[in-house]
Amino acid sequence: MKFKLKLKIICDSNIFRVIMSIFIIICLALVIILPSILNARPSWSVMAFNRDSSSGTREAFAEKVLDNDSFSPGFNAREVRNNDAMINAVASNGPSVGYVSFGTIAEFENDKPVLKKEFSDKHPNIDFASFESQNENGEWEKYEPTLNNIKSSNYPSRNFNSFFRVRNGEDESTILNFDYDYWKNQNTDVSYIDTNNNNLKGSYLFYSWMNYSTKAGEIIEEDGEISTDLADMGGRIDFTKSTIENYTNDVNLEKGSHISVEIVGSTSATSVVTSLTKYFQEAISPWFDYNFVIATNGSGDAFKEAVPGATDAYIGLQSREASEDELKSWGWTENSNSYNAFAIDAILIIYNTNNTNYDERPTTNSEILNELYTNNKHVYYGYGDIFNVEH
Repeated sequence: MKFKLKLKIICDSNIFRVIMSIFIIICLALVIILPSILNARPSWSVMAFNRDSSSGTREAFAEKVLDNDSFSPGFNAREVRNNDAMINAVASNGPSVGYVSFGTIAEFENDKPVLKKEFSDKHPNIDFASFESQNENGEWEKYEPTLNNIKSSNYPSRNFNSFFRVRNGEDESTILNFDYDYWKNQNTDVSYIDTNNNNLKGSYLFYSWMNYSTKAGEIIEEDGEISTDLADMGGRIDFTKSTIENYTNDVNLEKGSHISVEIVGSTSATSVVTSLTKYFQEAISPWFDYNFVIATNGSGDAFKEAVPGATDAYIGLQSREASEDELKSWGWTENSNSYNAFAIDAILIIYNTNNTNYDERPTTNSEILNELYTNNKHVYYGYGDIFNVEH
């Protein structure tokens, strides 16, 4: 009897150990798996992608699309670094939406927006949405990103801005005497630039050509943006052989000089500026040997990097308007001739087209996108919550 009892205790003990082992394994599995289960979204739920805080496109998206100056992303928005990362995220994450610069993926054909072939070949599952807003009668109207709708801001748009920053104790007021009026009228009654810095003189030549020339305007529009027409100033200017030679004489820039130009700031403006530098580098080669360095990390970095000691950049780019604090930090005003809008760009709302069957391009609006991007709750949205919503 004692032997049977002892055997039973041993057996019960072994069973207990087995049960405890299984229980511990299950608990460990739950610790590993449960967080991903809790954070998982339903297969139909839309994921929203947002740019990081240094992005000018993000600020323009908040102001122009969300109509929300104090934009604070909610749980549903996941951050990416640049336009390429945004495109890849939307393309590879099932139902998802994001936003990019128009010129990054699209261009105009007969004033109508179409996806660039090299983009649509690489990302066949991405398209852009139309945008709707209320007219003065409170009625909702749908707008595609056509040339006219972007110019009139019916489809959300913003300026690409550039600025020229003189560095290292050089006289800023002197170089900026070579302003629009100088290039328009070839007025040589300007202060001589007392510097041997050819990079300064050459950088300002490119900066002026980019902002004022007719040819630069054509390249901007070929890239998918809208050129500023400078109508209030007198229109864009033809930079001729004599234009270049008069400037080089006025600033004592010797023919054949090697010139290095560094450009910092907006990543969204990189595509169009790259197109401009490629053309300019070849066109100016009979006079000068230009080398361009485009080191763009975001609009928020433009004012930080184009300062003495930070980089060798004289030219900065922003895909939004400069803040009052940024301008004040350099003693500038909104009307400074150091700060110019050279192009207009739409902010495209993009989405993953997999498992969608819209008969025509879907439509969204600021109210819907505000809810999607700023909601501080884990709310699951389907495409039906974002596109073609009945009012």
